Amino acid sequence: MNKRTREHPKPDNPNTDTRTTEHPDSYRENKRTLEHPDSYRENVEPACPAGRLRSIRWVIHYPVFVILNSLVLPIAIGMFFCSVGLSQSSKIDSLQALLQTNIHDTTRINTLNRLGWALRHQIPDTAIVLGKKALELAVKNGDSKGQGNSNSVLGVYYWLKRDYPLSLSHHFKALEARKQRNDKKGVSVSVGNIGLVYHNQGDYPKALEYYFKALKMREELGAKNLIATVLGNIGVVYMDQGDYPKATEYYFKALKMAEEIGDKNRIAIWLGNIGSVYRNQGDSTVAAGDTALAMADKYPKALEYYFRALKMSEELGNKSHIASWLGNIGSLYTRTGRFAEAEVYLDSALALCESIGALNYTMQVEKSISSLYDTTGRYQLALEHYKKYSAAKDSLFNEEKSKDLGKLEAKHEFETAEAERKRIEEEQAKQAAAEKSRRDNLQYSGILIFLVILGAGLLALGKLNIPVRLAEGMIFFAFLLFFEFTLVLLDPFIEQYSSGAPAIKLAFNAVLAGLIFPLHSFFEAKLKKNLVKRQ
Repeated sequence: MNKRTREHPKPDNPNTDTRTTEHPDSYRENKRTLEHPDSYRENVEPACPAGRLRSIRWVIHYPVFVILNSLVLPIAIGMFFCSVGLSQSSKIDSLQALLQTNIHDTTRINTLNRLGWALRHQIPDTAIVLGKKALELAVKNGDSKGQGNSNSVLGVYYWLKRDYPLSLSHHFKALEARKQRNDKKGVSVSVGNIGLVYHNQGDYPKALEYYFKALKMREELGAKNLIATVLGNIGVVYMDQGDYPKATEYYFKALKMAEEIGDKNRIAIWLGNIGSVYRNQGDSTVAAGDTALAMADKYPKALEYYFRALKMSEELGNKSHIASWLGNIGSLYTRTGRFAEAEVYLDSALALCESIGALNYTMQVEKSISSLYDTTGRYQLALEHYKKYSAAKDSLFNEEKSKDLGKLEAKHEFETAEAERKRIEEEQAKQAAAEKSRRDNLQYSGILIFLVILGAGLLALGKLNIPVRLAEGMIFFAFLLFFEFTLVLLDPFIEQYSSGAPAIKLAFNAVLAGLIFPLHSFFEAKLKKNLVKRQ
């Protein structure tokens, strides 16, 4: 199975780093493969040796290969994973301890997201709970950066659970939050992750649309690590569509970019996927009747890249990846008639799958072993391994059904919580609107009373002996205040009818001024007349 890489920034600092999370798909014969880290081992696998030389080499190498795989390699990898596990456990403990202290809300948001990220593969449901707490706190504090990061990690967690609608929802929310902050790098990551979810849904046009948007943004930023990821993901889409020339083009672009920045993990990913392209091209060539071309060119190239990926996996100690490559190499050896080597690699893959409890990998390898024994006429063994394949498949089906039920329950809980949240928000909005209405009414009443008192005062000016200029100024001020008050009262209606258009609003104001001006002139003239009479 081709691996797609998901970029995600560190929850507490999306502008300084990106992470790659592995796609949960597994090895499948004749399709796509997992990705692995390392460089090419020169002359690891000679190209299809034949005859007695191959038999002699087989007799000599088989015991050594079995001993190395059964003793040395498991011990070395076990030590590596033990140290990694202890380190990860220590990190989780320290994050949990930090959450028990009195820390700033921003630090708490980041810590919740970092802890969720550390738990995302082992217990994704707990990661989701932590992500929701971080998001709730970020919303409460108006922290747009925290909202972007929290929505982004939640998008990853739901993606891991294959709840793609919820994953998309959170990634789009993260995208909006990052756009508001003008976080160009974060925006490019969110756009790429949206493309990945569409890819998993099988919506290839949408996936390519968002991948190419992300590619353009990243090229403008010069972010080579992000460019390498999206180039490879574009290659995976073309691979899934059966467009092998395009897939190869983008895989090699991704490989070159990963080599430039020295990213061994991505180098391995694209090396393996290039091997899958050659494998699929070989299968297509055989189906078209040109077996010679497949045996002489496509399959040897596929093996070359598979072995490069296997070497990288062994150096990095990634057991699931090692199992995947061993299985791919073994199934391809079956296809090319190298049955002895096929059995060695498939047996090693099966042992490793069982040791790490990778049921999905085990299922695929059992199927490949059954195919090998059927091809070589060992039908009883073929039947036994086919039964094991069927049992693993049934177990996986039951697991998936349980996950689906759990997903429905989680979705129901989420929808219930979301409905309750919206209800509370609506009630709060109604209360806020009622308070605003009361406040506005009080202020309008006060202003109106003041205007009435001011008008009464103006009417009394005629009985006083004051200068005409002062009286004119007082009248002008009173009508100016009345005009502004009228505008405030009518503004919501003017806004509704004008839809904010400046020209229409100006026309309303002009009409209002035209109505008030005659009143101003009338009262001013009347007051002047009374004052002149008194003087």
